[in-house]
Amino acid sequence: MKSIKKFWCKVIVFVTLTGLLLSHINNVLLIKGAELKLWSCVSTYSGFYDLEKNSTDLLIFGTSHAFYNIIPQRLYDEYGIRSYNMGTPMQTMLDSYYMLKETLKYQSPKVVALEVLNTFFDHSLEHNEIANWTALGYMRWSMNKVEAIHAVCKDVDYSDPINFYLTNIRFHGNWKSLKMSSYSYWFYRNRTESKGYYPVMRISNDSFEPIEMDESASPRVMHDIVLQYLVKFVDLCKENNIQLILFKCPTNEWTSGFWKSTHSFAEEKGIPFYDFNLSQNYQQLGFDYANDIAGTGHCNVRGAIKCTDYLGKILTEEFNLSGQPDKQWEKTRPFMDKIVSMQNISAENNIDHYLEYLDNPLYTVFFSIKADGMEGMSQKTAAQMKKLGLFQHGEPRIGQEYVAVIDQGSVVYEQIGGEDCGHIGLLSNGKVRYDLVSSTSRDPGSSRIMISDVAGNNDYCVDWKGFNIVVYDQDDMCLIDSCNYNPMDGNKNIVHKDIGY
Repeated sequence: MKSIKKFWCKVIVFVTLTGLLLSHINNVLLIKGAELKLWSCVSTYSGFYDLEKNSTDLLIFGTSHAFYNIIPQRLYDEYGIRSYNMGTPMQTMLDSYYMLKETLKYQSPKVVALEVLNTFFDHSLEHNEIANWTALGYMRWSMNKVEAIHAVCKDVDYSDPINFYLTNIRFHGNWKSLKMSSYSYWFYRNRTESKGYYPVMRISNDSFEPIEMDESASPRVMHDIVLQYLVKFVDLCKENNIQLILFKCPTNEWTSGFWKSTHSFAEEKGIPFYDFNLSQNYQQLGFDYANDIAGTGHCNVRGAIKCTDYLGKILTEEFNLSGQPDKQWEKTRPFMDKIVSMQNISAENNIDHYLEYLDNPLYTVFFSIKADGMEGMSQKTAAQMKKLGLFQHGEPRIGQEYVAVIDQGSVVYEQIGGEDCGHIGLLSNGKVRYDLVSSTSRDPGSSRIMISDVAGNNDYCVDWKGFNIVVYDQDDMCLIDSCNYNPMDGNKNIVHKDIGY
């Protein structure tokens, strides 16, 4: 009898350990999200599931035009609306429907807002595998997820549903391209203060022309699968007594034909539709496309604030949506200040104003200035450097190399050298290693600002003549900005490296 019990104990332990190992392997191999660095689909789902039950007033669905453009924290700070953004990259209507079905198990929102770009995805995008993985991969296992998987495999004709159940089978080839960030599931899972929003900082300078209500425009026909799940989405809101609204953020991908089809559908179903691309709405929005769009058709932080405020006014003034104080949104209030600061840093072109923004204990700042980098530096710039705590033992002369580190408001390292400066150290959190170099002897004209964190080992330095500066957030372990300033450049503007967001 004892031997039988011992046998089954071993079986249980073996099965448990095997399950845990497979779960870890699946999480390592599974796509983290196309939203790049910090806030990913991992944190979108984990943050949603961590919410107190029935504590949201509003849920937002859609593609990247939802999660880049609407800021839940701003809706709470300015309008008292408790919201969560469930947008995912290239989210299809099939995905939106099953995600809504899943979220309604945990929340009872008064309003659901759908950003409607995905209603005009063509059939090839409806087949987009990455879209379905990022929308469904981190959903909890339940009948909703099972139904969604089989609907995807039936309607979109992927291979076997077993690929969703055992993701290590589908993504076994990812072993070849694993990075440090692939293993950081738990780190990404805990970054939930954005509540599904993803901040992007770039400025596009793209042109844009608002559209008009043109009844003579040729309507854009929705694909059958898209229309089928859009109707299901509408019906599910009605069944749960939820006010559904449709909206479209500014983008030059939108046309009068898109507007006409969406307007006709909304009118037929009795659903309010707000198109921010229409001339009148665009003017009320106060949008400046060249400066408020990030260059990928998505809003940067400035544009997202405008879209969020416009939606907030609609919800409060036309639907009397008002929330109540909630600790889940109160504790994340600093998030807005942080992303506004990030936008200011990444968009500033004047070196003196830029250095002022760096006087912030949120950030770690690295400097690598080449031997000729001081030539042409103004006294005002030198004074700003001193205000940051640098140049306390004299300004570097032309021909001298320079490296420095400011760690959350305090200068922790500064070196002036003839031909060779460098330093290797750890940031105050003990988790991030850095390697600075400014040298003409070891590698002529070379600057290096290497940071080793959950994203791997990355040299973020622009490595041009003059000031090379990297701004880093060690709490979130993410790059804020990488730029170069050459005092001898005729324009004397900062050049920012494209860091992907």
